[in-house]
Amino acid sequence: MFLCAGSAARALSALVIAVSVLQVAAQGGSTSFKNEAGPDLNIEECTMSGCQKMKKKVTLDANWRWVHKKGSYRNCYTGNQWDSEYCPEGEAGAKTCAETCAIEGVDAGEYKTTYGIEGLKNGDGISMHFVNKHKYGTSVGARVYVLDSQDKYYMWKLKNREFTFTADISEIECGMNGAVYFIEMDESGNKG
Repeated sequence: MFLCAGSAARALSALVIAVSVLQVAAQGGSTSFKNEAGPDLNIEECTMSGCQKMKKKVTLDANWRWVHKKGSYRNCYTGNQWDSEYCPEGEAGAKTCAETCAIEGVDAGEYKTTYGIEGLKNGDGISMHFVNKHKYGTSVGARVYVLDSQDKYYMWKLKNREFTFTADISEIECGMNGAVYFIEMDESGNKG
């Protein structure tokens, strides 16, 4: 719960790291237009004998990504509806959609300009802006995940351990939510 400490010129969402995956019937990634290049994020794993710094990356949730026909600029999802030509309803439709459509990568420039997400100096955190006006319109909010490798999510082992983080919420306005949360998931996001 965040207490309101006054209005800010812009809402800077605190670190929002979610450890879950939204699935699109094992939707494949695209290599047609953009390569994925999320910001670096350093984390430390500490024991009684000391701390080990690990360099990780963050990646943007599929809900904020462009889903298009493989090799084409044609959207598979427009507004709040799947295009029935590529993604018909029902279980067979989900399979057709996964085979026909791809989730586009987000390059380093778009993380910052389109989604307002950028790494802090030396990978020591990320900042996220809530409202971002860009050449395609306006994006609102975002959700990111921590990657362990290019195709696997970092699996937080929290049993009998302590988890700490620092968040600057000084620019979050009343009614805004900046959160870190965990949910059970497969490290591959059920890919394949």
